[in-house]
Amino acid sequence: MAQAWLMELIEGLVQAVPVKDMVERKKSLSVNKISAAIEDFCERIKKNPAGKKFGFIRRALVANQIKWSLMELGYPKDFVEMVTEAAIVAMTKSKA
Repeated sequence: MAQAWLMELIEGLVQAVPVKDMVERKKSLSVNKISAAIEDFCERIKKNPAGKKFGFIRRALVANQIKWSLMELGYPKDFVEMVTEAAIVAMTKSKA
């Protein structure tokens, strides 16, 4: 269940900011579009369906899964790091 939830979140981010756009049109992409997509991604992380608080190990596992999934899809390293860092902050602030 947790894997499916996380992959669904990542798929939503991929739809909002396609890999092709990040690689080929990185300079012409709107900062607002990217920021909005990352903010939406983080808000969805805070509403995790398990209803469990993100402990240290769970945050690490989720962050690692996000990082490697995005890297495997071909996103630039700086984007992957930005999303991963934002996700960690969102999980830390999560009230679940």
